[in-house]
Amino acid sequence: MHRPSLRRILPPFLGLMFAAASVFGEAPPNTPGRYKRLPCAKDPASTYDLFLPKAYAEKADTPLPVLYLSAPHANPGFMGLESWAETNGFILISINDSKNENPMEKNDAIQEDVLESTRTLRQHHCLRFAMGFSGAAWMSVRLAKRHPDLIAGVILLCHSGNGEYCPPRCFVGLLYGRKDTTHPPSAVEGAINYYSSRRYPMAFKELETGHQPAPLEERVIMLNRMYAYQRIMHPKLTDAEFKSALTELDRASDGLAAAGEHAKVVEQLAPVIALPKMAKDKAGTKMLATCGASFAAWLKGLPPKDAYRQLVNPDYADLLRKMTGKPKSDLDKIRADTQKDKGVLAEMAADKELKKLEEEMARSKSRGDSRRQEQIREKMSKLADKYPGTGAAEKVSAPPAKI
Repeated sequence: MHRPSLRRILPPFLGLMFAAASVFGEAPPNTPGRYKRLPCAKDPASTYDLFLPKAYAEKADTPLPVLYLSAPHANPGFMGLESWAETNGFILISINDSKNENPMEKNDAIQEDVLESTRTLRQHHCLRFAMGFSGAAWMSVRLAKRHPDLIAGVILLCHSGNGEYCPPRCFVGLLYGRKDTTHPPSAVEGAINYYSSRRYPMAFKELETGHQPAPLEERVIMLNRMYAYQRIMHPKLTDAEFKSALTELDRASDGLAAAGEHAKVVEQLAPVIALPKMAKDKAGTKMLATCGASFAAWLKGLPPKDAYRQLVNPDYADLLRKMTGKPKSDLDKIRADTQKDKGVLAEMAADKELKKLEEEMARSKSRGDSRRQEQIREKMSKLADKYPGTGAAEKVSAPPAKI
């Protein structure tokens, strides 16, 4: 018996839907959860993983920020970032088939296939980011170059980009290992010089590691800094989006301060409090006062040595420069009180010596003087013996970080 084709018995509009599904593949899931090995639209042999936070259902009218993840040998997973993504309302998209072994053009095509396959997700129009380790960091840079209006920031783990650079206004984060012999620190430092000389928004940190992904806590710190910057400063944000970000930050910091979580207030606000747009907004001025008061309250509860370490923490330098009124006077008093402590005096002496050695190390690196660098490292090791238990001693004698 002759069986009519499925296309013949379908109504016209369903026939069109059938054709679209066969050409473009299945739409991605739209309910919160973890999804593995979802087939791409153009090439179903290529796949992506997807993490949708609860905010995807709870904020049904709100586009969410996105983080694309890549690994040098394919299948990055979610890199342990599910909890961070849940907290911050991020969509995670893992690009499974991009890898070092592929020709560069094939990796580019795989990235484009993943973007096309996930385009129906409710994604933010400009707050999308990428992170990759080693060769995958290079691929993340290439993704940003092809989509300068889409990718707002890239975090490179143990890589420089091999002479390719992110587009202007893109936030660039670099985490790299001092002991890396695969992609040496000098290559990353060259990229840092490029970005800093062109005034990119950026952050970087050299770790006491080799060629391995930065520890999760370091990645989270860098992600928070990148997102905090771009949700305030991205030029394509609407006024409503900017105001919404400020309102969310203000509400969250007030709640933390009321609960006595002063360290968390500082952690949340310090990266953005000195940004130009914050100073021009009443909510930004209010949050500066909240952050200053919380900073003082937090330090008052710490031992003198720990309070001193936070006062000299470079992450808080901009915050301290912005302080006025009672928060400033409170912090000035805390600083003076800590300097009466013998342990703090040892910290200060150690910091002074370490700063001189670090400046000398920078000069020797610029000259390419490896012998002098080894001599300075030996002096740093002796400094740790001279000032045991200080922050400087911990810094120069830190073992490789665990992942």
